[in-house]
Amino acid sequence: MESRPTPDEAAGTLDEARAAAVRLARELQLPSHFHSSVGVAIALQIGTSAVGIAAQDGWPAWLVVVGLAVFAAVAAVQLVRFRRLNGAWVWAVANQVVLGSGTAATLTYCLAFTAALLAAFGGLWWLVVLAAVAGGIGYVRCGQLWLRRYRNDPVGRAHRESTVVFALAGLVAATGLVLLVAGH
Repeated sequence: MESRPTPDEAAGTLDEARAAAVRLARELQLPSHFHSSVGVAIALQIGTSAVGIAAQDGWPAWLVVVGLAVFAAVAAVQLVRFRRLNGAWVWAVANQVVLGSGTAATLTYCLAFTAALLAAFGGLWWLVVLAAVAGGIGYVRCGQLWLRRYRNDPVGRAHRESTVVFALAGLVAATGLVLLVAGH
């Protein structure tokens, strides 16, 4: 029969796990062009989605799918490269840096997407591009800042999820639905 660890043994094991997490976080390496490829993919996704939604029918509507597919492909490739380079899967990095689930990245994305969408409905194509590029740059900066903070406090940062993200995603979905219905 196995014996249960004493409180001191359990605390020692937890301390070792925390120390290993801190070591891993500080030694994390990113594959080449990690941030730039994610930023370009997000900018492309914002722009193509705005144009596709504004068009509402015909071939431009397929741009929504194209933008999402490009982002999904870039995210998958970069995450596989990250795993190979570091020998570990770090969900917090995937979630916060690539998928942008942090509050700052979500707000940046929502503002850029809203600006691009409104510009697309107005036929201001230069503004669609500007909003998409700004969104890609802002998204990447948010990921870089989060990663820097994560390296300093991986245990505290790994599990901080924002409920604001879910509220904003719902708001964006509702806004998109209203815009689609209003367009018909």
